[in-house]
Amino acid sequence: MRVMRIKRPSYDAIIAGRKTLEVRVGYDHIKRYQVGETIRLETSGDAAIIRIKAIRRYKNFEDMLAAEDWQKIDPDSSDVNTALHCIREIYPPEKEALGVYVFEVEPVTD
Repeated sequence: MRVMRIKRPSYDAIIAGRKTLEVRVGYDHIKRYQVGETIRLETSGDAAIIRIKAIRRYKNFEDMLAAEDWQKIDPDSSDVNTALHCIREIYPPEKEALGVYVFEVEPVTD
């Protein structure tokens, strides 16, 4: 089972069901994930299993945010512009140029 590392606030939001969309850029290993795959989601000191329900690809973050619900990407942001700013703090333009991948995920409870 593959491992995806994530920051604590995002981990907690995914486990609580408030964050159902995880954004990544097109590194080779990200491109190999598949719908239906289960992943071990890890943060400092905790781990959980999630399942990929869907994967969508976009050219850039603006296209992604035009199509996706920003509140499912960053439920702690106050608006779409704040969500975009937070994403860009993680991924600079040269990483965004690799393509944007949105994983629709759900915790596995069984």
